Amino acid sequence: MNSNIIEFIGPPGIGKSTIYKSLCKKWNAQANWTHEDRLLLTKKPPVSNTKVWLEYQVKKIIKKNGSNNIQVDYGLRFAERNKALAQFLWDHLSCSNTYGTEEIGKKLRSAYFLFRDFCRYQAIWDINSDKPCLIEEGLLVKSFLILPDEHAMTNLIEEYVPLLVLPRAVFYINTMNIDLIVDRLLTRKKIIASHKGKDRNSLLADIQKWQFLYKLIIKKLEQFKVPVYCIDGLRPVEENVILINDLLSKQL
Repeated sequence: MNSNIIEFIGPPGIGKSTIYKSLCKKWNAQANWTHEDRLLLTKKPPVSNTKVWLEYQVKKIIKKNGSNNIQVDYGLRFAERNKALAQFLWDHLSCSNTYGTEEIGKKLRSAYFLFRDFCRYQAIWDINSDKPCLIEEGLLVKSFLILPDEHAMTNLIEEYVPLLVLPRAVFYINTMNIDLIVDRLLTRKKIIASHKGKDRNSLLADIQKWQFLYKLIIKKLEQFKVPVYCIDGLRPVEENVILINDLLSKQL
């Protein structure tokens, strides 16, 4: 079974967030798709609950990120609904092959972000919108899936992807110009924890691993008939936004 979620994937530094946010700014109520920040703000509380109703109105006006305000119960229900996936992720994060025994902070960080993913997936499913919902950096974009050994990574993805409730479609943002991606990583303000302190050669190696990871994931998605749309990250953002919006309007 596939969900009504459309995911953006791609290596760090390729411009996923910029394209996603620019696309969401183009959204209007007439679009045949929605996105998580808008969707998760649409459950309007009753006017009788004045305080909560006012908070909702303020968040809607300032377009506050709805996915940052989801109750813990959503994540618990996701884990209960997807026990095999939750157990797989727990076992994987507990394995010393993922992080060394001295890297307990990294394990906890990964667990934290995973549980936030659980919460937002369940919240989106509960709303059950008739429009597909775009999300950025979901369960297909996880740095702990990167392993030093390609054979081990292949086996991991073979086991991991079938445990997911698969997306309706995927937009893969990528470019073969790895040097450009590294240039962006070296100059941008946002620093990914796993890239902190790494030199150019180390970052090049990381991007190659990410691209290998997505080669595995896309191959597996195609086996399950999930459409994957490849978007060239070298194109201007506005061109990619127009292209993706057109694909959303005609294909999905």
